[in-house]
Amino acid sequence: TKLKIINSLPQGTNERFKDRLKQQSEIKQYLLENVRLISVYGRGGIGKTALACRVLAHLQEERNTLSFDGMVYLSSITTGISLDRIFSDFSKLLTGDAKNAFDVARRDGQSPVISKISVLLEQLNEGRYILFLDNLENLQDLTTHELTDPDLETLFETVLELSLIHI
Repeated sequence: TKLKIINSLPQGTNERFKDRLKQQSEIKQYLLENVRLISVYGRGGIGKTALACRVLAHLQEERNTLSFDGMVYLSSITTGISLDRIFSDFSKLLTGDAKNAFDVARRDGQSPVISKISVLLEQLNEGRYILFLDNLENLQDLTTHELTDPDLETLFETVLELSLIHI
């Protein structure tokens, strides 16, 4: 199957990006081991986005040897990051009955957010997908560092709880 990519990487990975081979290898290894959440953090300006984009660009190039079905790239600066945006972009990756089931759940105004998240995760369960959230720190409280969007918080909690069940 063809790797589906939604949105562009938030930063190019031109020839000026050098080194950090150890970190690139570590991130790629985590992805291959099906780690559900990888966080690249550090002070501003040290190249976190460039590093992540470099790894993801390499994964796109190696699409024949790696079995990812889709990648969604979101940035708080360019595309915006919200649960609705995540739903919208992942909906573009789904087809057939999976897309129909998710679209019905997504449009259900009575259904709680956690139910919609569960339906999406259920529809994605058969594949391998990457969701890259760039500059997520812009959606964190400066004092507590908690996410300021309760729906995104629910998404992270649900994904992490499910990963504990599957281990």
